[in-house]
Amino acid sequence: MDTSETMNMESSRPINISIER
Repeated sequence: MDTSETMNMESSRPINISIER
């Protein structure tokens, strides 16, 4: 997973989603 993708997800959804992925 790239940081850019994580940032995009965080912007759209909470950080919880990032940890789940």
